[in-house]
Amino acid sequence: MAQENPVNGMAALKQKLLSGSMWAFLGKASTAVMVLVVNGLITRMLAQADAGLYFLGFNIALFGAYFGLLGLEQTSVKYIAEGMENQKYNQVISVIRRTSFFVACGTILVGGGYYIAAVFLFGPIYPASEIIALSAFIALWIAGNVFHLLLAEYFRGLQDIRFASIFGGFFYNVALIVGLLVLQLVSKAPISLNDVLGVTLASLIVSIITGWVILQFKLRSVKNKPVQNTDLVSNRVLYSTGWPILGVTLSSFLLQQSDLWIVGIVEDTHTVALYGAALKLTAIVMMPIIVLNAVIAPIVAAKNGQGTLRELEPILRLIGGLATLPSVGLVLLFFLFAEQIMSIAFGSIYGGASLFLILLSLKQLGDCVEWCMWDSDDDGRSA
Repeated sequence: MAQENPVNGMAALKQKLLSGSMWAFLGKASTAVMVLVVNGLITRMLAQADAGLYFLGFNIALFGAYFGLLGLEQTSVKYIAEGMENQKYNQVISVIRRTSFFVACGTILVGGGYYIAAVFLFGPIYPASEIIALSAFIALWIAGNVFHLLLAEYFRGLQDIRFASIFGGFFYNVALIVGLLVLQLVSKAPISLNDVLGVTLASLIVSIITGWVILQFKLRSVKNKPVQNTDLVSNRVLYSTGWPILGVTLSSFLLQQSDLWIVGIVEDTHTVALYGAALKLTAIVMMPIIVLNAVIAPIVAAKNGQGTLRELEPILRLIGGLATLPSVGLVLLFFLFAEQIMSIAFGSIYGGASLFLILLSLKQLGDCVEWCMWDSDDDGRSA
């Protein structure tokens, strides 16, 4: 059997890294812009209290989705990529089929459990709670988020960064923006929260169906490749890999996002809207770091596989430091023009969230600095 030319192999790797990095950059950057557009449309279309409920429902649905994934989204990337790299195509198909089934079961348990708990347990205790009235929407939102997140990771495991970027948020946000604009044009009565939630779920479903159809075509080409008779990854290995990831993901989400829940408990929905809008806007402070992470992740992975990761550390420290400069500039801009920026982004009524914007932007800047504090003993895990 002819061996692959090392020079050609290195050239192919460089081309893959360059192409993947470009798609990752475009996907992250464009999605960040569109998320701001979506939130700006929602705050202008809905009453302030309803916008607060939307932000709160979004956070609950996202947390439920991470729970329903059972940590198998990142687990699937590992074993799908391993199967593709080693031409174990039966492993690729097997991992996708089984993780899809396990995640579907997890989604039913989490989404159904949330609906039952909200309606039958907390409903009688808090009969006037507005968020409980949205339980059916949120349960469906959880399910949609699960398969939306899982789909992007499947494409990532198949080493198709292009589709991973498109279906990791870009396509969904485009569909949502179009849907919201159409709703605004055709609606004669005041737009309700249920209308916006309906458009959100419809956009999510369109994105998921489109992505899964494309995934099936990609898997068909994988099935046609010669298959090695190799042992498949056992369910026990999938579980043992997924549970620690689930624990880290949930704990990280609670540390970073649970503040909106706390505000929802102690304050009214008007305050939640102000806080949620500021929280959405300050997310762009982290975007230079997130984009940088998406670009350098494959490079770090390649260097780690070659055992030469330490050679990359000085460059990563320098690039990480430079990437914080736009974040610092944004925080200074928020300090100087907080009220004006909130008013332009979300409407004049949201100018009252200027203090939230300043404090939350400082928190995000602290996260940026922490990310850039590369530890020589972390083996590149910070990336």
